[in-house]
Amino acid sequence: MRVLWRLVGVLCALGSAVWAEGAVRLDPATSGVEARWRGVEVTLGLDRAAPWSILEQAGGALLVRIADLEGEAGPLPEGLAAVPGGVLVALEAPHRVETAEMRTSEDAAQIRIVLRPAGTAEAGAAPEARPFVVAIDPGHGGRDPGAERDGVREADLMLSLAQTLSEELRGFGIEGVLVRPGDITLSLPSRITQARAAGAGLLISLHADALEGGGAAGASVYTLSETGGTRADALMAQRHSRGDLIGGLDLAQQGDRLAMTLMELTRRDALARSEGLAARLARQMAADGVPMNSRPMRQADLGVLKAADMPSILVEAGFLSDAADRARLVTADGRLVLARALARGIAGWIAEADGPGD
Repeated sequence: MRVLWRLVGVLCALGSAVWAEGAVRLDPATSGVEARWRGVEVTLGLDRAAPWSILEQAGGALLVRIADLEGEAGPLPEGLAAVPGGVLVALEAPHRVETAEMRTSEDAAQIRIVLRPAGTAEAGAAPEARPFVVAIDPGHGGRDPGAERDGVREADLMLSLAQTLSEELRGFGIEGVLVRPGDITLSLPSRITQARAAGAGLLISLHADALEGGGAAGASVYTLSETGGTRADALMAQRHSRGDLIGGLDLAQQGDRLAMTLMELTRRDALARSEGLAARLARQMAADGVPMNSRPMRQADLGVLKAADMPSILVEAGFLSDAADRARLVTADGRLVLARALARGIAGWIAEADGPGD
């Protein structure tokens, strides 16, 4: 079972529920883990509704995070263990979440999670075994050529770099899907939608800027700033169509506060993993001889990084306004050094997340 401390993204309520304030207590009498036909059913009884989420872990376990959880009113049934901020569900083997919901009443709530053994499929269907997918976004394209210097266009160079990166990732058993496969115009939201449609577990956007007057050189890695994330959440929660807020979860009937709470939970997890990847890539590029910027790790309010439900980073491959950077990026060998460093860093990040310590 691939384990990336991936937030499954489950937060349910009836109507436009507004969460009550104060501590939440777990009720052992209405909680338990039961074997069902072809799977397992987990129930967690609470004294009121509260924001919650699910994290997959290594070793056949799930962590159910419950906001404001204070404790339990007695010993928990076998298979459940209270931990700070949630409940650990022990399983004999890795499982996948099939359905999850919260049922509420005036004075209680119950989380119900149905699990199926990982790798199982419907009768007659072959089990799916797809590799980890990385969505590679070559910046700009179509009507937007990006930066230009001496006849060199950023959009063209980044498309070539993306193709090389996809090939290098394949050598690690990772599938690289180009969000922009040719010289076409794509909006920032559509790039994120394309990444989701590909089933990506990571979005990496490739750029090579140019500054008037020069003075900047070397590669750097950007993650979304906390301010940018908060502003993005607020704007998206105001939309009438909620289909792109959180992939795979229908928020059409939920209020803005619920949508904001869910996005905060998912974005917090995705941002932490984005920052971990950014640090690893910066180290790997430096180790592999890629010229680095004096500030190799940066944060900014960038639109392409605003997917709440997956790690997203932007790699500034260099500056076309710098002659040395430009000479490096226009050659296939120069792009290959960078692509190999990125592929190694991504593969190491995935392996680390799948390890037993995650």
